[in-house]
Amino acid sequence: MNSEQKKIKVAFVLGALNCGGMEHLILDVCRNANNFDCICIYRNEGNLSSSFREANIGMLYVPRKGGLLRYMWQLRKAIMNQQIDILHSQTASNTLLLGLCLIGCKKRIVTTIHSFSFLNASELYKRFVFAVSEKVLFVSNYQMNMYIKKYSSKLRKKCSVLYNGIDSSKFEKNYEIPDIYQGASDIIKLCVVGNIRGARTYDVIIEAIHRLVTEGLVNIGLYIIGNTPKEEQHLLDYYTCTCKKYRIEDVVHFVGSRNDVPAILQHSDIYIMSSIETFGISIVEAMMSGVPVIVNDFDVIREVTVE
Repeated sequence: MNSEQKKIKVAFVLGALNCGGMEHLILDVCRNANNFDCICIYRNEGNLSSSFREANIGMLYVPRKGGLLRYMWQLRKAIMNQQIDILHSQTASNTLLLGLCLIGCKKRIVTTIHSFSFLNASELYKRFVFAVSEKVLFVSNYQMNMYIKKYSSKLRKKCSVLYNGIDSSKFEKNYEIPDIYQGASDIIKLCVVGNIRGARTYDVIIEAIHRLVTEGLVNIGLYIIGNTPKEEQHLLDYYTCTCKKYRIEDVVHFVGSRNDVPAILQHSDIYIMSSIETFGISIVEAMMSGVPVIVNDFDVIREVTVE
């Protein structure tokens, strides 16, 4: 690129800056965005707000106030004022908003589909999202092929797989033992990382822990790292009650959201995950940390772990 050429400006479009796999993935990309011009557009603060502000890119807060139409107008003005060329949406709902509020504007939209849930959306919804997206990115071949098969083979020409943007350098450091593992040197520490939600079948892991304890393996501890969204509170209640019923509430620890996952992984003995995932960011992070992993025998997970 010569000095007279305009530098392409990219915006990552997010909802809330809360702790989740998708948000951590974008945060890792932002931290290493030294060589291109980009910003992050968001509408709600969250527990990752300070981490995003410490990254190497600009932040543009466009709150949703005064109804949907007003928000769309404010979003359109912000995008035009920032002279953004490419908008990288991380959810289909954000792509829908962008497609509507940017009618008549020469802006390019890229959409990353992180989950399987959009498969169940209405045909009109899917057609609009795919139509306004110049490029549709998926996080695994398995996931991409499912969408192409169920939606349309014509989608293939604009599809690509982008496995991850995880910053591997954060797993190359030597960390001190995290506080949750203080005094736990004499037990086998099993770690799970992921917000508590329907796609993650933590009851399977809890059942396995119950069987291990029943069979006499008492020097183990399961640490579940992750936030519980309000709409999924019933799952946490169910898991907690199940642990009490099995009398393993002193073995299974619901730690909540943490900002020191690399340190936790580094000092864990085994990483374990039971989930219907599309990629499994935490699985890759565990492998980067050198932790042995126990995961589901699903095609999509086997694609990630490469057997």
